[in-house]
Amino acid sequence: MFSQLLPFLISMSIESESSNLKVTPLGAGQECGRSCILAEYKSSRIMLDCGLNPAAEGRDALPYWEEAQLDLLNLILVSHYHYDHTAGLPLIVSANRASPYRGPIYMTQPTRAIVKRSIRSDVSNADDVQQFLSQIQVVEFYERVTYKGVTFWAIPAGHVLGACMWCIQFAPGVSLVYTGDYCMYPDSHLPGAAVPSFSPTCLVAESTFGSSVFESLESRERQLNQMIQQTIAKRGKILFPTTSLGRAQELLFILEKLWHNNKSLHDIPIYFIDSGAKQIMNMYKSYLGYQSDDLINFFRSRNRKPWDLKYVSLLTGIDWKNRPPSWAIGEKPAIVVCSPGMIQRGHSRKFFELWCGDANNLLVMISYCTPPTLGYDLLLDRTDAAEQKVGKPIRMQCETITFSSHTDFTGTMKLVNGCTPDNIVLIHGSKNRGESLASAITRNRKIRMNVFVPGNTQTVTIPVEASNEVFITHDQHAKLVEEGTNCGVFVRNGPSLTFTSPEELKNTSLPFIEMVGSFRTKKTVTTEQLHKFFINTPHDYDEESFLFGGDLNVSVLYDVDSISVEWAGGENNYCVAMILASLLSGVESEAITITEEPVVEELSLIERLESGLGVDVTENNGVLSMVVFEHIVTINDGSVTCDNADIRAMVSGIIQ
Repeated sequence: MFSQLLPFLISMSIESESSNLKVTPLGAGQECGRSCILAEYKSSRIMLDCGLNPAAEGRDALPYWEEAQLDLLNLILVSHYHYDHTAGLPLIVSANRASPYRGPIYMTQPTRAIVKRSIRSDVSNADDVQQFLSQIQVVEFYERVTYKGVTFWAIPAGHVLGACMWCIQFAPGVSLVYTGDYCMYPDSHLPGAAVPSFSPTCLVAESTFGSSVFESLESRERQLNQMIQQTIAKRGKILFPTTSLGRAQELLFILEKLWHNNKSLHDIPIYFIDSGAKQIMNMYKSYLGYQSDDLINFFRSRNRKPWDLKYVSLLTGIDWKNRPPSWAIGEKPAIVVCSPGMIQRGHSRKFFELWCGDANNLLVMISYCTPPTLGYDLLLDRTDAAEQKVGKPIRMQCETITFSSHTDFTGTMKLVNGCTPDNIVLIHGSKNRGESLASAITRNRKIRMNVFVPGNTQTVTIPVEASNEVFITHDQHAKLVEEGTNCGVFVRNGPSLTFTSPEELKNTSLPFIEMVGSFRTKKTVTTEQLHKFFINTPHDYDEESFLFGGDLNVSVLYDVDSISVEWAGGENNYCVAMILASLLSGVESEAITITEEPVVEELSLIERLESGLGVDVTENNGVLSMVVFEHIVTINDGSVTCDNADIRAMVSGIIQ
């Protein structure tokens, strides 16, 4: 069988080769903002995020691009949509540059959708934005991509909708994980980050909150409830400055639950104010698969669609040139959630200036701020500096309660202990917080690892040894088989690879590189039981064989009293073989319990559309109509009509 396989790896006179893995912060080195990290190995040059500093202007907002040879850049990987991670991308691809970047820019689907909506026209011209959008390539979580010899994949990072960590394999034994901004623990509306399933050569991780440890989410929600109740009792108003996307949704969901459970709050209005408030909420309705089960279950158990907020009003803006609305200046309590989170401008600044003179009102800061913003002064209780910025006395109560989407020290250690990197590079945090975190990691790790806190343009150089691999064709393999070479497993021992037979594998703890081979065990499971176990995996079977289909090349063959499993090279095939090994080895058929899946009535097309898009669908003479992100969509006999290609593709996907 194996002589007919496609090319695969085989160990033949493998020699190690020394080189260096280099990591250089072009931004976010000993600071928050303008995240832009350059990772280099041999001829591979990868840019990880490319943002601007939201608290700065002009050249001070830009990463140090001149320190890197951008014309040699191979690849850009984007972790999430935040301004300080993406706003520089249109400038990198601009035709006004001497050598504009023209390669792929990878990100998840939600990140692309939100970036496309939020990229600011005052930073880049329309041509640059369109060029940037045309270079985007979308990936799903855990989808492996190989480009110019580098293999990479995204895993969930928590933090915000669609955020990912990037796992990068430069060569066997040379790898890097870039966290971007991440949160290891689930919050109200998002799952927590995943832990990489391998030990990278280098972990590049944020240090935003240093060695700080947050209270539990439940404790923080109780504190928030108490603050709200006390302020409302004084007939005060409450301002939550935050980002329009991400923390705003976390806060809105927490408030929705609090209001639902407390009838005394039902008459107190909550306003979410943003020029794109409705589009933002529709965005969240469109990507429910990236959000928490708790959120989905909360709404559906109350016969509501996810993000059908009962106690929150969405406002697209306030006309500040005229008299503010009556609820904003009246004596009744009110809650406002608006951006920006650092109160440097916009609605949050206007509401703060309107309400800051009343001691009955409350400002709640829920996330970090950078200097020299008003929010930064308020977080540090620098009242004098804050009063100079607003030009009036501040009597408003100012409280801090962290609903940050960033990790704390406990989360950092969960990640570090989970993937045990050889080296750690800390970025996206002040110098003090980075050094504090580095010291805490070192104290809490029994196994020594190198921890670096580089400033901008300071390169961390990590010596590494990688093995060369020799690829051979199935014809060459057939010749080796004739000469007595058996199929087996490639395992790593330091920088070298060793070819090991399946029989020898059980005596070693070395990690596999690539496997082609087979094993035989006693007959403990029928093909019918395998069929039920792998019901969602393509396969064909009869009484004598069970053959996996699709992209898998795994066969289970039945003899009189034994079963043999054969598989080709490749990680997916290997994983299926290991599942089979666990299922078959030493397990009697009576001990295997396979639960039949309940028969679920298939949703109608209208139900699928309404559930998947979070919109209302109408039907007239067989034609379905709806409005998605303010674009009219019609469906007639399976054909989708819409002036927006992305929405058209999304709706077509739901139909299929």
